[in-house]
Amino acid sequence: MTKRTPIRYLLVIILSVALIYTVVSAATTISDSISTGGTLSATGATTLSSTLGVSGLATLTGGFDSAASSTVDQRLAVQELYVYGNASTTGTLTVTGASTLTGAVTMTGGFDSAASSTVDQRLAVQELYVYGNATTTGAATTTLNAAFLQGFYSAASSTVAGNLTVTGTFSPTDFNPTGDANIGDSLLVAGNATTTGAATTTLNAAFLQGFHSAASSTVDGALTVTGVSTLQSTLILTGLATLTGGFDSAASSTVDERLAVQEFYVYGNASTTGSITVASASSTEAWINASTTVKELSVDGNFILLASESSAADAATTTEPTEACDSTVYGRLIVVEEIDDVNDAWLWFCGQSAAGTYAWKLIDNNN
Repeated sequence: MTKRTPIRYLLVIILSVALIYTVVSAATTISDSISTGGTLSATGATTLSSTLGVSGLATLTGGFDSAASSTVDQRLAVQELYVYGNASTTGTLTVTGASTLTGAVTMTGGFDSAASSTVDQRLAVQELYVYGNATTTGAATTTLNAAFLQGFYSAASSTVAGNLTVTGTFSPTDFNPTGDANIGDSLLVAGNATTTGAATTTLNAAFLQGFHSAASSTVDGALTVTGVSTLQSTLILTGLATLTGGFDSAASSTVDERLAVQEFYVYGNASTTGSITVASASSTEAWINASTTVKELSVDGNFILLASESSAADAATTTEPTEACDSTVYGRLIVVEEIDDVNDAWLWFCGQSAAGTYAWKLIDNNN
């Protein structure tokens, strides 16, 4: 039996390593499993016709290029993700940091944002449904009609450049249009309505709680008040006022010009500081107080009460009027008083006797 020396063992090892280097440095095909407990380095292209299973951490310092679909069953941590083509996901895509998309993103199944989202540029939406609150800090422009199924709330001033059409009840707590506001249906104002310009209504306007005008108001047509109208200040009418139901003045009233009355009834005391002229027949059913000292006078028939005359001097007896009593002054009452004594006065009546002669008749005196 031949004895093997250590030199022979060393030679066998060197030849084996050289053989392995020669085989691996060229194209190598491994038809079975290969396992390495250290580092496996391949300087050229490595083609795997089957599955590559890596039980530990795989570090690809040069990156990787997948020509076919790839599946990651667990979390894939990517510091920066660039997609130059189409990106498709069948499950949920969760992005914990900021995501920057330089191209167009098509989401055929839509997207759900559980947190706040910001769109710096224009967002084109064919149909936008907002089931919760929608808050815009800037201007929101819709080129088509916007339907607010649950209504809308504007916390700041809003501007409608075109027409605003309200088909139902319009109930604003603060409505301040700077231009024309055309409302085709009912306008319900539950609070105060303030208009700095002209407000035009083509239909009837019902103020259920009344209205308050702090400035001058103009009604071009008829103003109909079915209830009581109370004016706390002066009512000025530049045109003709027709009071079909009459009027009741609880205080003193002044008429600066002529007051034409078809029938005039005084149920109480009538006082005048000037002259009273009756141009037509008059019938007195009450008495006339001629002075502060009551001198009652009852007149039957027509009469005209003229201003009083003054006698030229003191008269111990009665003084007749200077005007002649004839048919032209028939029925007149004239008071004659002395110049120097206001307590001397006589009331004369121009009457006609049965024979047809006219003469002054003394009715009463205060001599």
